[in-house]
Amino acid sequence: MNAAALATDNTLTVQNLSVLKDSATLVEDVSFSVPPGQRCGIVGETGSGKSLICRSIVGLAQRRGLTVSGSATLGSVDLLKEHTSGRNSIAGRRIGFVPQSSLSSLNPVMRVDKQLLETVGRYERDDAASRARALELLDQVRMPFPDRVLRSYAHQLSGGMRQRLMIALAIAGRPDVLIADEPTTALDASVQKAILDLIADLCDTEDMSLVLVSHDLGVIKDLCGSTLVMHKGRLAEQGSTEQVFRAPAAAYTRSLMEASHFAAGDRPAPEVQASPALLRLDGVTGGYRPDVPTVHDVSIEVGRAEAVGLVGESGSGKSTLAKMAVGLLTPTSGRVELICDDKGADRRRVAQMIFQDPYASLNPRMRGVDVVAEVHRRWTGANRADSEVAAFELLSRVGLSKSIAERRPRLLSGGECQRVGVARALAAKPQLLVADEPTSALDVSVQAQILDLLEELRSEEGIGILFITHDLEVVRRVTSRSYVLSEGTVVEEGATEQLLTEPSHPYTQKLVAAIPGKHPSGTTRLDVAR
Repeated sequence: MNAAALATDNTLTVQNLSVLKDSATLVEDVSFSVPPGQRCGIVGETGSGKSLICRSIVGLAQRRGLTVSGSATLGSVDLLKEHTSGRNSIAGRRIGFVPQSSLSSLNPVMRVDKQLLETVGRYERDDAASRARALELLDQVRMPFPDRVLRSYAHQLSGGMRQRLMIALAIAGRPDVLIADEPTTALDASVQKAILDLIADLCDTEDMSLVLVSHDLGVIKDLCGSTLVMHKGRLAEQGSTEQVFRAPAAAYTRSLMEASHFAAGDRPAPEVQASPALLRLDGVTGGYRPDVPTVHDVSIEVGRAEAVGLVGESGSGKSTLAKMAVGLLTPTSGRVELICDDKGADRRRVAQMIFQDPYASLNPRMRGVDVVAEVHRRWTGANRADSEVAAFELLSRVGLSKSIAERRPRLLSGGECQRVGVARALAAKPQLLVADEPTSALDVSVQAQILDLLEELRSEEGIGILFITHDLEVVRRVTSRSYVLSEGTVVEEGATEQLLTEPSHPYTQKLVAAIPGKHPSGTTRLDVAR
């Protein structure tokens, strides 16, 4: 096929795609097409095959030893049959890919500027053009403090910053097709909206088609004209987004809609109840670098058996405060006080953290059950056999079967890794849970299960929870009080319901207005799907 034809024929067509691991079928007989400039969403539970479809199209599933059959064509090029060198000439320039886990996808020993310039340099004529394009990309993805970001390493960036960097890398070659696997997972509502608006603009102006995987049905509803619903590796339903959302034909699709947090968005937040303090951060200032504090004079308090929300944009300092709360970071000024029942208790057991990045927080050499059992054995003194039994029980409690619990992280989906992280935190029998985006990688049905579990732990076992998230509807469901953080400073605090229905600060108003799947008034919308 000549170059001119390749440049104009950009329909992505997937036919009878199947993925096998040994004798187990992970994805079976999936077919769909995405014309130029159109947007296709893929939804379904964790482990349903969403990410495997994307990874098969770009050749990553094959590199993990999985067997892929069927066809995936871009124009007349069969991507599945392309030799590695042929695929490399297509990946990046014709197909951009945003992977699910931002931290594990970035080089930990290279500064951001080198990683970005290395990618951009493949498409630009010289160093000056590469640097100009790199800065343009950071501006496109609304990266705060771009000069500081360029001098940083991946671990020095917030989850949202890392995710925006991955999007910048994916669109560096101005691809014909963008495949985005949970591209806004770690982003707050306002930045998420900016990124999704950016992707939509690129689709329109560049005739770039989009395959978007998301557990957030509001995002799919807002952005995509067609939707695929995956269930246990098979295609349960597909059609226009309006049709699928208004009148789902499959029982499984209806169950997803019922579990969706935006469908229950009118439920009031839990009532505020007085309780003795468990965690108190008093005037703390600090960050990863002493010369550049991330948070400034912040005071927050969490009571016993109380769930308190901490919301704000990516890079606002939420994760910094979380790490101060559990002792992973020491503030340069101010005080962190943990007031527990046992004065001699080890703080590392009493306060447990659910980390933001599900892949990076797990030992890649250990099975999920071993990760949980190790923590249980350390803090309870149980023997190895008893700890393994307890670990399987905890993993079952967060919705993981025995067969999945015995896998290592590389064979788990992002949501499955996140559930292992939740079980690991519970294994120490903590009095305080600091949950940093605990449901960001979870589909709506599993998200509801985890949120119900956290509510059960709070109400029945008296565990205090500092709940950090960009998802304001989740904050409404879980917390009674919330703090709003902007540029390292608390700008508003109070009862969660009041903050979300009558926000007084302009920054909070902006966050509420950016909730996906709704107009600022709160009414649902389908008119933007195309």
